Amino acid sequence: MARFNDRCEFHVVLGGMVTGELEAPIGKKADYILNALPRLEQVTGVKMGEPFKASLREGTQWSSSVMPSKAVIAFRTLMPEKAIEFLFAVQQAHFQEGADLNNPAIYPPIAASLGLDEELFTLLLAEDRLNTLTEEDFGIVAQWGINGFPCLAAEVGTRFYGIAHGYRNANELEMLFDGVMQVDPTSA
Repeated sequence: MARFNDRCEFHVVLGGMVTGELEAPIGKKADYILNALPRLEQVTGVKMGEPFKASLREGTQWSSSVMPSKAVIAFRTLMPEKAIEFLFAVQQAHFQEGADLNNPAIYPPIAASLGLDEELFTLLLAEDRLNTLTEEDFGIVAQWGINGFPCLAAEVGTRFYGIAHGYRNANELEMLFDGVMQVDPTSA
C-alpha cells in the first residue's frame, strides 16, 4: 500500500473464506495447519505466536470467517481509511496472540487502538444490518469469481484484474501491480 497509495485507492472486501459447511472446530484442521506452519513461516518470514499454536493443539476454537468479517466491515463503515490497519491488527491478535476471532469482545479494544470510539464500534457490531453488509461483501467476492484467499484485485476503468491469489512477497506484488497500473483506464 505504501508503494502505491499515491496512485490508487485501496479497499478491503471480505470473501468469507470459512463459512457454512466449512465452519468447524479448529481441531479438525489443526494437524494440517501445524504441519504447514514451518513452510509458511519460511516463505513469508512471519512467525506464528505460541498462543496461536496452542489454540490449534487445543482444537476447540470455532473456525469461521463470519464474526471477524463483521468486525472488519463495522470498522470499515465507521473509519474506512484505516480498515486495512484494523484487518492487520485482527490478524495479529489471532495469529500472534491466539485470540478467538468468534469472541466479539476482542474487537472493540483493537478499534479503539486505531482511534475509533469503542462504544460506537460495539453498537454497530451488534446491529442486525451488519449481517446484511457482510453477506453483501461475500456476494461481491463470489460474483467476481474469487474463491481463494488472500487475493488482490484491481479495477481499472470498467475492467477487473486479478493481481495475486495466495501469498506474494512485496517485490512480486509491486511488479504485478506495476503491470496493471500501465493499463489505460480509458481503454478498459
